[in-house]
Amino acid sequence: MKDEKITLTAEATVFYSPGDESAFFTWLKAMTFVHSIGGSGRYLDIVVSPAAMNEYDLRELLALFYRYGVDMKQLSVFSEVPEFKFLRDRRGYWYRRVFE
Repeated sequence: MKDEKITLTAEATVFYSPGDESAFFTWLKAMTFVHSIGGSGRYLDIVVSPAAMNEYDLRELLALFYRYGVDMKQLSVFSEVPEFKFLRDRRGYWYRRVFE
């Protein structure tokens, strides 16, 4: 999985102001492992390269998805990667949203 690209989808993300929307995209674009961002209408496709990610990067992605209400279940795919074993920590704020 580390060599492939993964497409994550943000559906109907709610922004409360133009600055809020700008902050979301600025944060997303600052993530060096994001290969591309695109989509139309209610769907935003975020293509990521797991090979370019480390634990810090995944934690940033978790935080972004959590803050903006993006479906976090799709991040469970990263639990297969040994470097991201922390994802399975049941004490993590993300655990229920990713695995339940």
